[in-house]
Amino acid sequence: LPSIPDTDRLHEALLRGLHQWMSARGSAVFPCRLGNLQGDLQHLNALFSVLGQPLSASELVELCQHCDRQIRQVRPSAGDKWVVRYKPAPAPRSGFACQIAIASSRENPTTEGSWLLPCVPALDGYYAQQLARLFDLLGQPLSEGERQQLQVGLAKELETGFRASPYSRVVIRYQSVAPPGKGFTCGVKAIVQTLEERCQHLVATHTEPLFGRHADAKVMAVARSLGNPAANPILDIGAGTGRNTLPLARLGYPVDALELAPAFVDRLQTALELEALPGRTMRGDILDPQVALPRDRYRAAILSEVLPHFHSERQLRSLMERMSEAIASGGLLLFSTFLAADGYEPDNLALQMSRVTDSFPFTRLQLALALKNLPLQLISDESVVEYEQTHLPPSAWPPTVWFERWASGRRLFALTRERPPVELRWILCQRL
Repeated sequence: LPSIPDTDRLHEALLRGLHQWMSARGSAVFPCRLGNLQGDLQHLNALFSVLGQPLSASELVELCQHCDRQIRQVRPSAGDKWVVRYKPAPAPRSGFACQIAIASSRENPTTEGSWLLPCVPALDGYYAQQLARLFDLLGQPLSEGERQQLQVGLAKELETGFRASPYSRVVIRYQSVAPPGKGFTCGVKAIVQTLEERCQHLVATHTEPLFGRHADAKVMAVARSLGNPAANPILDIGAGTGRNTLPLARLGYPVDALELAPAFVDRLQTALELEALPGRTMRGDILDPQVALPRDRYRAAILSEVLPHFHSERQLRSLMERMSEAIASGGLLLFSTFLAADGYEPDNLALQMSRVTDSFPFTRLQLALALKNLPLQLISDESVVEYEQTHLPPSAWPPTVWFERWASGRRLFALTRERPPVELRWILCQRL
């Protein structure tokens, strides 16, 4: 078995992965030091690095050439300033799109910005440290008292956002005070986004299939093992827009599709009706006891990419109890979940970050306890990446541009050579 990187190495990987969830925009003003263009660009890159988007080597070369042209055209004098306006680059690019110009010493351009950060309470100290570094680079260093006050405010808003939703962000807004005043104004506020709101946004902003065009190979293999489709009703939990529901229904399986997000339910219901397929949609949360399921009805229940959104052993146990009631004797339960490698116990930072990245891991002991004394027998435990890559048509792999990195645990732990200590697994159980 591959060795597990040490705690410091894993924390470094978590922080590298964090950068993809940061977003910033604004304008920065700093001195144009005559004859020191290289130093000025290093200063700018240090600023962008703090904001989570350092410039690549090619971007630095391109920016250097642009600034050199600016200097030859403007011929700056002592006291002139660089003014840099930046915002997230349009997809599929990463990093910043920025404009840079020279302002004369007579002008008073404003430094301002907003910085969106994932609500990870365990990172309050790190965020405060980075924000202090940001103000240093902007020429307004914080006093120790200001830094402590900022960390207290950050901690409060991070906790508020985290408790409300893993998709919450804390926004830090700052602006330089107009002359003759000095310093900055700064505010910190949590912005809550629920899972339903996130799904609504995804539907509104994406035309391509959100989770891939092809059904999961493992789901279809389990379905084929059941026999006559018409006699084997299937429950698809977290059905999304129907990536598995629709192919199953087209084969003749009666499918009940349970989905939490109204935007997904509406799209899936329309698709089922359009093709007159043997399926129906139900809106609700599988963990909500008010969502009624028929007892002993289903020959199979599937949960693809659902458990990564869980965040407690209690939720896992509750799911297994409900499946024990809904699946008929001899039926199958298939779900994908992140499992921690043997010998790895996720710490608080990893668990909080896993919620931000939809990668919450359970240990095999936690899984065993969730199944304890229930009529569910574990049959198989397989790597999702290895199974799907082997069994999907070549044109269907990977299902999305982000899937392999996410399912391998690299969206959570930004490791390159070492294997992350968590991985998405297919777990198959049989109802006794």
